[in-house]
Amino acid sequence: MEATRTLLYSEIKETLSSLNITVFDNRLKRTNKESVEVDVEKATVTVFDDDTETKFILSDVELVPLSCRGLKLSPFSEVNFTMQIDSSSWKTVKPLKFESKQSYQEEMVEKIQLYQDKCFCAKCDQKISRNHCFYKRVLPLPSENWSSSVDMWFCHKHGNDDTDYKSLSLIPKSGECFVGTSYLLVRSTHLLVRDSHNGTVTCPSCHIEIGAKFVERNKLNEINSYTDNPVYKIFSESVQFHRDDNLYWNESPIQNKEAFFAKMINEQSHAYTSFRLILSGEKENKKIQCLIWLIDPNLLIFEGEASSEKKEVKLKPLSVMKILYKCDISDTSRLKTGRSTVFDQWASDNSVHGFHLPYILCSSLITCLIKNTKQLPKSHRCLNSFLVCYSYKFSVHQF
Repeated sequence: MEATRTLLYSEIKETLSSLNITVFDNRLKRTNKESVEVDVEKATVTVFDDDTETKFILSDVELVPLSCRGLKLSPFSEVNFTMQIDSSSWKTVKPLKFESKQSYQEEMVEKIQLYQDKCFCAKCDQKISRNHCFYKRVLPLPSENWSSSVDMWFCHKHGNDDTDYKSLSLIPKSGECFVGTSYLLVRSTHLLVRDSHNGTVTCPSCHIEIGAKFVERNKLNEINSYTDNPVYKIFSESVQFHRDDNLYWNESPIQNKEAFFAKMINEQSHAYTSFRLILSGEKENKKIQCLIWLIDPNLLIFEGEASSEKKEVKLKPLSVMKILYKCDISDTSRLKTGRSTVFDQWASDNSVHGFHLPYILCSSLITCLIKNTKQLPKSHRCLNSFLVCYSYKFSVHQF
């Protein structure tokens, strides 16, 4: 006989003083599902039948039991309903916000300046920087599209200067580190990593991909890969800068990666005052596009699971970002059809902000989004042809 599995998921609608609740229970799949009952009291939601009882205790809220509305049994063994919250007893819980006065880029610059050669792989904590190899200058890179407005920086040519500044790349010299929104640019002499023939850079211990060799093309499409002292583009979420001990890190790499993406999306949305973003990445003939629609940057939810061994579950509000997303992975070598898609519509909309990420980062972001979508009740996973994701705001560790 299948073990009993019960989940509760709910969104707090603070302005409406209500709670949208979804209860999943695999007993609802059976033919005698009428024997399963859901009982709501002031601070508890109980699911029971003749044999077992599971109780979810909600902290910081008190429900009005007689206010139930919208009761519905979905075909996914889920019960959906809305309850009113007693506003007189409602304990205001402030959602976790990214209130740092610094951007992730500025924080990373300070960490590199502080810890210098203490750079470690985020997955296995293997040191990947050379000992006593310090940076003389650590500088933030401008925004991704800086070259498009370079004409406004100069009123005229200086002397015989025929430099085409739009085609220039910002390349660090030896002893320098340039920090972008999602990556670092450093010379190979600073790192102890594996450089493969296909241009990827991997950790020497766990062999996970942490970056790529930087390649520059000139006007004639000629490649300059700086073979004598290559430049590496290291992904920010793949490395950590911290003291040379093993005591500081208490978050899993998955949590650290999700926090990195959540903060990146929040910063891009805030910086460009847009709740709709297009993330893109390319590698050889493959192109990833991901539409991100930030519906609610500060949402509080209750989420918990009970099993046959755990009959009583205490739940506290979690702070999340509610995101709608749609992804597309295409082959750029094939001809594009003339049919307009939502991707084309967003690309031509000036209110949508687009920015480019390395292909591996785009792939990791989509993996995190899909993983979080699968954790939701099935009735919550899709909305208006977009997939739904709740990005959890794990605290980004302060080094």
